[in-house]
Amino acid sequence: MPVSKSSANRFTILYGSQTGQAKAIAEEIHESSDHHGLNSNLFCLSLTEKKFTLEKEALVVFVVSTTGEGDPPDTMGKFMRRLKKKTLPGTHLQNLHFALLALGDTNYTNFCNNGKELDKRLLQLGARQFYDTGYADDAVGLELVVEPWIDGLWPALRKHLGLFSVEESPPEAVNMPTIKSTDLLINGKCSSLELIPAEIAGGNTIQPDNKTSTLDTSLSRDVVVNWETKSSGEPDDKVVEHVPGLNSVLVTTGANNGEAGVCDASLGSRVDIKPNETATVESVNGQSSLTIGHDFSEQCSSSQNPPLTLGDQLKMPAPSLLSSALSIPQLPPPYLDITFHPDHNLDRAALPLHNGVNFPSAVSGVSMATVISAKQLTSDTAVKTALDIELDITDCGMSYEPGDSFGVVCPNFDPEVEELIAKLRLSEKADTPFTIQLRTSTSKKSASVPNYIPENSTIRHALLTCLEIRAIPSKALIRVLSEHTTDPQQKRRLQELCSKQGTNEYRRFVREPGLSLLDLLNAFPSCQLPFERLLELLPRLKARPYSVSSSPLENPTGLHFVFNIVEITGIEDIKKQRQGVCTGWLNDITKIHRLGSTGDSKVPIDCFTKMSLERKIKVPVFQRNSLNFKLPGDPETPIIMIGPGTGIAPFIGFLKHRELKQKNLGLNTPLSEAWLFFGCRHKERDYLYRQELETSLSSGVLSRLFVSFSRDTVDELGHSLPPKYVQDNLRLHSTEVAEQVFEKGAVVYICGDALNMARNVYDTFLEIVREYKSVDITEARKEMVKLRENKQYLEDIWT
Repeated sequence: MPVSKSSANRFTILYGSQTGQAKAIAEEIHESSDHHGLNSNLFCLSLTEKKFTLEKEALVVFVVSTTGEGDPPDTMGKFMRRLKKKTLPGTHLQNLHFALLALGDTNYTNFCNNGKELDKRLLQLGARQFYDTGYADDAVGLELVVEPWIDGLWPALRKHLGLFSVEESPPEAVNMPTIKSTDLLINGKCSSLELIPAEIAGGNTIQPDNKTSTLDTSLSRDVVVNWETKSSGEPDDKVVEHVPGLNSVLVTTGANNGEAGVCDASLGSRVDIKPNETATVESVNGQSSLTIGHDFSEQCSSSQNPPLTLGDQLKMPAPSLLSSALSIPQLPPPYLDITFHPDHNLDRAALPLHNGVNFPSAVSGVSMATVISAKQLTSDTAVKTALDIELDITDCGMSYEPGDSFGVVCPNFDPEVEELIAKLRLSEKADTPFTIQLRTSTSKKSASVPNYIPENSTIRHALLTCLEIRAIPSKALIRVLSEHTTDPQQKRRLQELCSKQGTNEYRRFVREPGLSLLDLLNAFPSCQLPFERLLELLPRLKARPYSVSSSPLENPTGLHFVFNIVEITGIEDIKKQRQGVCTGWLNDITKIHRLGSTGDSKVPIDCFTKMSLERKIKVPVFQRNSLNFKLPGDPETPIIMIGPGTGIAPFIGFLKHRELKQKNLGLNTPLSEAWLFFGCRHKERDYLYRQELETSLSSGVLSRLFVSFSRDTVDELGHSLPPKYVQDNLRLHSTEVAEQVFEKGAVVYICGDALNMARNVYDTFLEIVREYKSVDITEARKEMVKLRENKQYLEDIWT
């Protein structure tokens, strides 16, 4: 039992979150503290000096993310500036004990840098750790570190507080008696169902036809199902379970004879189970039933069956978990109610985008930009399709410099929303206005109504414009899905996927394939989730950032950007082939510009696509925080630009800006050195901005151009082509690159894919530094740190 709460059990949770993940984890710790007999306060770090003062705190748990180039989240900037004041003495936080959970992504070079900086600064100011820092990696799944770190946090907190030890248990542990390899999950209601091996049931079991007396106990997988009523005399709650891999089932009842599902399971009967079948036992108000179904675990091991698809493996129980009792997350308490107003008229097109709430990293509100032009940059035979779009931002109140990025606010895919509405059986209410309220009886301590959903909304509007329906379902969401799933086998599988024992299953079959809520509903059709739970558990629909690929000197109210249309592979019977949420939408609404067609374009309704009779297409945009990804202030500073594929976008803006700045100012002095390393698959299919680059090279705006084509091996004359990737070209010219950086102070810019390219380029630079300076790898890393600190190595990368 949890120990009682008192002021002596108090600790504070402080979080710094950019996209909401750190906040959600901090809230999870806050919600679970009662279960462990502790009393927690929860504050965002933006509330420093308003809700908390760090030097007055004695015990703090930090949960912080990293954003940008290793920077703190926007909500944490003020806090870190205060903490880094050089006037603070080394004893400033001598009374503070802390634990820290840092979130990051190893696809980015400065992994968990904000957490590391916070950790170091706290120790410098005299604070002491009571629990080791955790570093969670979003590239492989935060849960791999977060779950065990939180598990260990509770005993560490109690030990520090000097509390009596209590038995640790997971938020909700589901255990059954050991029955060889057939341990079962009964929703934690073990008292209402007893399962015992038939061969050891003894006098408590009715022996039909004396068959059990001759069983070989070393091989038997028979099970006796013994139904009992509660001691209070009240009827049993519904208890359903799937029993895999049995030879037969013997049924006894303590009160009422059961009615069978597929077969008769009356008192004392034995039911034979064929290979590849399972038994499902169910009790409702004292009435028991038995159903026979297919056992996927046998299918797993059968060499005679065709190979299992990813969808098959997602849906069937994991053989390695069939004999495991599962520890599943505590069920998140419901905290929202909705009230429908069928008599209320609502103009959805007039609803404010995300209720007017600013997005993370935004420095302006959302406004509507007009699409001026759209063109395809790649051939029709290219592996990826790249589009260049020009926007008129005259009425947007935005200004930009080359290297800036901006946010596009997009809707979800309309047919996908319709399918989700149908799966949730909400078609009749999809357009009925509703309002949201907090449940008066909720046990959630940090409950609040989502502020990005309009006060008056509809199910269709919320799913189309407010909620990230493509988000990979969290374990908390899967836990709730399992609670609303009626099929016992499907329920068991969902519980496996959200359990601690099923972490690898979750990674393999949910996270890595990038499944969504709709995909899980396709896989587990007996799940009927209330819409209120989606409002509680789905994150806010994110805006998508894009790099500017133009110069304001050419047109201050015109803005270009370029992107690949993301193509997402489908999974048979689970997930349809899709395009990226934003890139697919932009592709769809700009077809009229690219094709010159006057026909209808399939455009989602609402405020996203208010097209006038002149066919002007509007795109909601906002200005983002300006990063350090800028041209040097000194025009004589050399630059080295590395941008394969659409990573070339900001460098097109750089080159145009250099050209126009020289022309407009009438400068006679030559431009600084400007090198560009560009790569793509095929020279004739996806060489983006080829003409513009060659023109810049011939005019001297671009000093040197290094190109690589990864899928081309020889040119049309049969000559061998340059290296395959940008990092190969860097190695080929390593001495010249090093001289530019270390002798002439060149600034290096990297833009593009963080998953492979940015990491490979960084590793290549480590090699270049090590060889050029004749140092070991440790010293080379220190040199790279200096380059970052001096703003000589800048990245604009994405996953």
